[in-house]
Amino acid sequence: GYGLWFRIDVAQSGIRNSHVHDLGAGGVRIGPTSQGGAKQVTQFITVDNNIIQHGGRIFPDAIGVFLGHASDSAVTHNDIGDFYYTGISAGWHWGYGETVSHRNRYENNHIHHIGWGYTSDMGGFYNLGSSFGTVIRGNHIHDISSYRYGGWGLYTDEGSSGILMENNLVHDTRESGFHQHYGYYNTIRNNIFAFGKNAQIQRSRNEKRLSFIYENNIVVWNPDAKFLHGGKHNWEFNDKPGHGEPRANHIMRNNLYWPTSGKMPDLLADNWTWETWQKEGHDKGSIVADPLFVSLDQRDFRLKPESPASKIGFKPWDLT
Repeated sequence: GYGLWFRIDVAQSGIRNSHVHDLGAGGVRIGPTSQGGAKQVTQFITVDNNIIQHGGRIFPDAIGVFLGHASDSAVTHNDIGDFYYTGISAGWHWGYGETVSHRNRYENNHIHHIGWGYTSDMGGFYNLGSSFGTVIRGNHIHDISSYRYGGWGLYTDEGSSGILMENNLVHDTRESGFHQHYGYYNTIRNNIFAFGKNAQIQRSRNEKRLSFIYENNIVVWNPDAKFLHGGKHNWEFNDKPGHGEPRANHIMRNNLYWPTSGKMPDLLADNWTWETWQKEGHDKGSIVADPLFVSLDQRDFRLKPESPASKIGFKPWDLT
């Protein structure tokens, strides 16, 4: 079980300043996994300033903080680490159907050492289903590893929609720092993504809708890793849009990219070069330049005063 479960029709409650640890399963659970109707909504739950660590020892699929069908809740200033599956999981509705999981906030959490190569299809933060008005901001996510596939930093899975992800520091993940399976109108802006082991950005399903806007981010990786995950079919624009369908079904613009070799590699196995990528309308305003972090080796991601990050509109935040 979980250390604490705010289950059905619970409101104006929460857990603060607590140490939840040595767990057979997960830490804190909010809401049910099936929707009980609009009249029984778990809402306005606060999980703030807790240490939630060392879980999943009997049931390894468990989660540090799990928010199912619940709304208007806040998970803030927690240290969540040492779980075999996922740090924070939210939503829990596959696809684009109706949910009540809206306007939740996940801010200023430290999510680290998740997965340990034990489970797959997981991440530091994982969302499932429509979550309009939800914000993931100011989190530090690192050391995320999976068994077979997965191990993403920020993971918007099936149907994830209407989510803002900004001012997050994500590094040292087995897969990409950001991955969207499929979803609608998510915004990923002003984040730092560094050292995805296999790739940096992943988009699994190419839909005829605006899946995400990815802008003002800094992305750094080693030359033995890919920039984009997948083939050209994952990243092509919609060349024959129907009425009301956008040609640019994802938007990437005003980002700063830095392969530590200093040379932008071919982006995909299809020999899509950086020049071709931009010529076709991707990454307008984006640049390839050293962001001048204080120390990549020591994972000190503060920017030096002469950093070119301001050229893309990047706004630093207090990493402490």
